[in-house]
Amino acid sequence: MEKIKRIKTKDPVEILKEEHEITEKSLDILEFFCRLCLDKVLVSDVKELLEFFDQFVDKCHHTKEEDLLFPLIEKRGIPKEGGPIGVMPLEHDEGRELRKSMLEASKSLNKNQCNIEPTFGCKPTIQMVH
Repeated sequence: MEKIKRIKTKDPVEILKEEHEITEKSLDILEFFCRLCLDKVLVSDVKELLEFFDQFVDKCHHTKEEDLLFPLIEKRGIPKEGGPIGVMPLEHDEGRELRKSMLEASKSLNKNQCNIEPTFGCKPTIQMVH
């Protein structure tokens, strides 16, 4: 009889924590872009970062939280109404809207122009995207 190999996997909560760290680092990059502004950051770089927010942060990370983690937390007795899992999806939605508005604003800039702060309103974006 063949011996079955056990594959050690990471704890799902640890994976989500690591994804939060990656998200925080990407928000740091966005903040850095905002501080540089004016001809020092390419719009294409900003668009790539916004694509990362869409694909990784939203479609990967937020989906795991909203479809798996939050329902499990609620099943374990933490109420959705008045609790953190009632607020977090709203924050995710707000981040989605901010990303969309930044992407829309970036369409009016040429590829070598960057005027992020007045165009995007960086501070609310940095606080709300994650």
